[in-house]
Amino acid sequence: MSLSNVQQLTVETMVADKASLFIICYRLDSGSPAAYPALDLVGAFAATILPVLLPVLSSSVKVMRIMARCLVPTDGVPYEGNYDDTVIGTGNAEALAPSIALLIRLNANSTNSRNNGHLYIAGVPENVWVNGVWEPATFLPLAQTLAQNLALPLGASSAGKIYDPVIVSRLLNNVPRVPPVYFDVIYGDVSPLISQQRRRQSRQQGIKS
Repeated sequence: MSLSNVQQLTVETMVADKASLFIICYRLDSGSPAAYPALDLVGAFAATILPVLLPVLSSSVKVMRIMARCLVPTDGVPYEGNYDDTVIGTGNAEALAPSIALLIRLNANSTNSRNNGHLYIAGVPENVWVNGVWEPATFLPLAQTLAQNLALPLGASSAGKIYDPVIVSRLLNNVPRVPPVYFDVIYGDVSPLISQQRRRQSRQQGIKS
């Protein structure tokens, strides 16, 4: 489907003195567009997702900011929520290296796996992996809760505003889609294997490029 009222949301964390990002997109599904939809979306994300994100992050990891900007239309007002040192992970160990990440898969309503999105989340505690896999008894359920919540709609602070997570696709067979299209996310899951986070940001987010 063509893009309309789509926001790109970026979460920036600090892992071992290095900034790490993950990006997810949301589309206004119901309610009239808010005067400041980016502000609404950041508030809804912070209220709903931060409580399930922090348990999978090390206590040495800080959430620095959550930012949103409108992809379509492009003239929307962006918003940045800064947290500095006030929002910290609750995992009881030092963080793994920033290159080692938890892989969350956001699956779209398409049989083509290329329309699915990947989120690489760095800052996981070093005591929750064994022989290259995540600890199944306590950590994986926390990670799965996060994945499930990332796949759910967010209710924003303005009455009646609902934002659905979407995968934005910019290419088809390496040919640019003009305009880009989106696919609704229908569920999220977690890879049990430790992942190496790629440097290319376009492959670390809920945007297909």
